[in-house]
Amino acid sequence: MDNTVSIPMSSITDTTIDKSIMKKNVQRCAMCNKKSVMNIECSYCHLLFCVNDRLPETHKCVSIHLSRKNNLVLSKVSTPKIDKL
Repeated sequence: MDNTVSIPMSSITDTTIDKSIMKKNVQRCAMCNKKSVMNIECSYCHLLFCVNDRLPETHKCVSIHLSRKNNLVLSKVSTPKIDKL
């Protein structure tokens, strides 16, 4: 028994699919500009990078130096402890 179904070509309508729906959400690395499905956001500069450039040292992150300076300043400004009564 043959279970194939034949559909006449006149019944098939030509549908256009919106190309924006068809595009995948592929973003590019901010350092090397490569397309990647999985990008990692830098926690210092908040830019997207590929797996190779994900570390702040590899993409020469400027924001990491600023945050380290802020941490040093905050550690130096710590208030002296008060003696307990």
